[in-house]
Amino acid sequence: MAPTAQVLTAPGQDRRCDGGGGEVRKPAVRCHPALSSEGKASIRGVVGQLLAATGKDKGLVSLGVGDASVHACFRRGGEFAADAVAGAARSGEFDCYAPSHGCPAARRAVADHLSAGARHRTRESDVFMTVGGTGAITAITTVLGGAPGANILLPRPGFAPYESACDLVGAEPRFYDLLPRHGWEADLAGVHALADSATAAIVIINPNNPCGAVYSVQHLIQIAETARDLGIPVIADEIYARMVFGGSKFVPMATYAHIAPVITIGGISKRFMVPGWRLGWLAFCDPNGTLKHVRH
Repeated sequence: MAPTAQVLTAPGQDRRCDGGGGEVRKPAVRCHPALSSEGKASIRGVVGQLLAATGKDKGLVSLGVGDASVHACFRRGGEFAADAVAGAARSGEFDCYAPSHGCPAARRAVADHLSAGARHRTRESDVFMTVGGTGAITAITTVLGGAPGANILLPRPGFAPYESACDLVGAEPRFYDLLPRHGWEADLAGVHALADSATAAIVIINPNNPCGAVYSVQHLIQIAETARDLGIPVIADEIYARMVFGGSKFVPMATYAHIAPVITIGGISKRFMVPGWRLGWLAFCDPNGTLKHVRH
């Protein structure tokens, strides 16, 4: 794979003798512009910038990285999967290269998990395994946002890596607002105003990061109808699926895939508190067959 950095000889740089009478120019190394600022490329970069900006007389408690497993009392991965993981490693069956879309057994397990109690069944062939949720973000942004002039609609406030993923593939991020006086619901009138013929998808995060909102059935239907009217799929980031409090109820966006196609981003990092295992997925729910060309 070709590196993203380039080694160039920049005008006006220091020159020195190579000992044999010739000149050796000091190279200038440049990375992809989207990666030049860590604060834009990763959530840890954003948190680092915030912590660095605090005054010496006032501390901050960082809630920026969702990893409960840094506390010993929340390290529960061994209770439900450690033996299975160890058994898989000892078996030798998974030492070879896996299919690019993931091991069949893993895809079936995710499909069964998403299908439990769902309106639309998820099949094994609908699931694509990724390196965590961030890997899913990168993959689907590359697929949908790679066309010349494409734009993707992102929530504001939102999750910083979406913008970085857009920048990497050359897609334009367009930001729609979440409305604090309406439970951080999406400003769907604003979505209509932002979209055009080059809009590739709309991203929703539910349960929401960073605002914590859990969208109602009515609002999810409104989002699906908006996507249908615009002729675009919904990228549903549900990495916090079913992690709700009080009287809130989580409903998967794929419930309304008969209105507009839904591509769900999920993983085991949050709900199962094993973010270091880096296991995520993309799941397509498209009962009308709108996304056949994307899946293949």
